[in-house]
Amino acid sequence: MIVPFVGDKILLSRVFRLAVNKWVYNFPAGLIDEGETVERAAIRELKEETGLKVTKILNILPASFSSVGLTDEKVVTVFVEAEGDILGSDNVNEEIEPGLYTKEELRNLINECSDLCSRSQLVSFWIASK
Repeated sequence: MIVPFVGDKILLSRVFRLAVNKWVYNFPAGLIDEGETVERAAIRELKEETGLKVTKILNILPASFSSVGLTDEKVVTVFVEAEGDILGSDNVNEEIEPGLYTKEELRNLINECSDLCSRSQLVSFWIASK
């Protein structure tokens, strides 16, 4: 999962997820290809899903379980600074609508929307409360 800071805003995407058959808010994310580092995967995935370029990697959290009650999948969270024009996903099989949010807009989204992925909700809450 990539948490992109673009100037004084945060990028969060609306993504259509078949598992819940609805649009949900989530940070950009993707799989790490074989032989690829976490850093390279974050740079590649952010570019593919948003068109943005990573200018600085701020922090990488160790892998953590995404949903211990259902799967052994782990997620690495990468905080980055990014720049550029938002272009959306370059994959025709993905429905992704990236958007930039101020801290106030993030707080409103957290308080008014139930269609956030839990990890993205928690990270957004932390960012908006700083």
